[in-house]
Amino acid sequence: MDRLGEVRTPALVIAGRGDCVFPPEDQGQLAAGIPGARLEIIERAGHNPRDERTDEVMRLVGDFVSTDVAVT
Repeated sequence: MDRLGEVRTPALVIAGRGDCVFPPEDQGQLAAGIPGARLEIIERAGHNPRDERTDEVMRLVGDFVSTDVAVT
């Protein structure tokens, strides 16, 4: 966690609202530590939103990779 500020690539952090292993609050800290990171919280999902809400996760990833994101 103490080296997150060194990340220089665009980052998308996806969290399930009901994740009890790595709760959204912790995911928020992760995203806040990475310059320019984007945090997306998936409602009605737990620890595996990619399996529980696949369509929504894929839409978010598609939007993220197609966005003109500047790498610093």
